[in-house]
Amino acid sequence: MFTKAQSQDITMSADMNVTITVAIEALLTVEYPESVSPGESYKLNYSLEMFDETVTLTTDYDLDLNISANFWFLGGSFILIQNGSFRIDIPLANIDGLLDRVGVSPQSLTDRIVDKVNQVLTSYYLEVEYLTISPQLLGTVVNASVRLHFWDIAKDFVPIIVSSLAPQIYPAVNTAFKVLDLIISHIDLQAKFLIQTIITGDVALADSSLGQLSQSTIEFNESETVVPLSLTVASAPTNPNLQVTLTNIANGLNFFIDWYFDAGLEQPFSYFIDDFRIFIGRYPSLEMDLPSGLIEANVSSITIGMTIEGVTTQPTSTTASTTSQANDGYMIMDFMVIFAIFFLYRRRKKKE
Repeated sequence: MFTKAQSQDITMSADMNVTITVAIEALLTVEYPESVSPGESYKLNYSLEMFDETVTLTTDYDLDLNISANFWFLGGSFILIQNGSFRIDIPLANIDGLLDRVGVSPQSLTDRIVDKVNQVLTSYYLEVEYLTISPQLLGTVVNASVRLHFWDIAKDFVPIIVSSLAPQIYPAVNTAFKVLDLIISHIDLQAKFLIQTIITGDVALADSSLGQLSQSTIEFNESETVVPLSLTVASAPTNPNLQVTLTNIANGLNFFIDWYFDAGLEQPFSYFIDDFRIFIGRYPSLEMDLPSGLIEANVSSITIGMTIEGVTTQPTSTTASTTSQANDGYMIMDFMVIFAIFFLYRRRKKKE
């Protein structure tokens, strides 16, 4: 018996899945009273503290490898199934300090970019006043200020326009602008850009009949890491157990631009009249949630419990009443069955 020679053949298939998780420790604290009274109002304080000096990077992987080979009269296969994970702690504070020392920190690079951009924008009467970029889970990611110099535009173009349209008054206008330029330091339109990461959540009473909260959502940002809430207990609660639940904890982004009118005088006039700024408005103002699979908390809800003083659960007699009615019904059915048997027995007795 002979074995037929096989052609040379190598087949390989591989499948690999990698999941990377970035973890930053945080502490959420809730200050609340253990017991409350009906009709009274109380303060609840939600505070969030981020420990972002160290970031933990966890990588989970699954590897499936299948290799089969045939060569003449020989053949075989190799199968490898491997999974595991490894964790790396990244000390961000130490890395930032090291980058600052060698002059390649994100802020130093940003400052160089701003200088280059301002060299181009100067001819367009625009100026990037400052720009900071600091990626973080909670706080300011991008903060920038851009100015449009109205006074520089006016003193450069108004005399030229007047000389073309009304040359007879050009000398007076030109002299007036030169004098005003010695007094006026700047008249600017300022736009402040801010992109910040926030953490939001929905807060509600487990039983809305027991009271009312001052707000249904909370938001933590760089300037507000403590969020106060007002709890008003119902005047006639029926249950002594009052619970407040924080759910849908998610990470989001805020983006808005604040517009200002800013003006000031040159010295020595600035000693007597300070620079003044007028807030025009905020536009646009956008808020969006980051994808849940990208950044999310490892807890789904947080519940706190309080006891309402002077309230006891009243027992109900619904079960006893229902049982009594059921027993009455069974008694009627038993009586009807006995009566039917007795009636049939009487009729049979008469027939006999």
